Amino acid sequence: MLIAIPAIGSVIEDSRKGTFASSAQLFASGANTYVLTLPGGNPTADTSITTIIKEAKSNSLGTDIGTKTTYLIKISDIKMERGNSKQSAFSAAYNESKSFVAIVKDGENWKYYIQLVDNNNNGLPLTESTAIDSKKVQAPISASTTIYTWSNIIK
Repeated sequence: MLIAIPAIGSVIEDSRKGTFASSAQLFASGANTYVLTLPGGNPTADTSITTIIKEAKSNSLGTDIGTKTTYLIKISDIKMERGNSKQSAFSAAYNESKSFVAIVKDGENWKYYIQLVDNNNNGLPLTESTAIDSKKVQAPISASTTIYTWSNIIK
C-alpha cells in the first residue's frame, strides 16, 4: 500500500501537466483565431487593437525570435471556446504578467509561441505552439528557466 501512494501522486501530476499543456494549446489557438479575424489575418492590420496586441521590444525574447517582428497578447485578452481561462490545472490563477502569446513574423508566415505561468510558479516556458508538450510543463518552474515578464518585453 505504501508503494501505491507515490505512484498515484505521479499519475495525478502527469495528468495536471497534460491538462496545463492542453490549456496552453487552446490559448495559442485562440490567439490564432483572433488574428485570423483581422483584415488579412495580420496582427498589424487594425490599429484600433493596440490595447490588446502590443509590439515586443527587439531582442526582448531571446536571440531566436527576439530579432523578428513580434506581437504579444495577454492570455486574459484571448477568448476561449472551451477550458478554464482563469485557473491552471494546478488550481492557481494564471500570472497575468508572465502569461502571454507571442505572434512572430517568420518570413511570410506568423508563428505562435506561448508562455503560461500560474501564481504557484507552475508553467510552460516560452514554447512554439507546434511544440507544446506536457513534458515541457514544469511544476514548479526551475530557477534556471528563463521566464519573461510582460512589462520587460513590450515596447
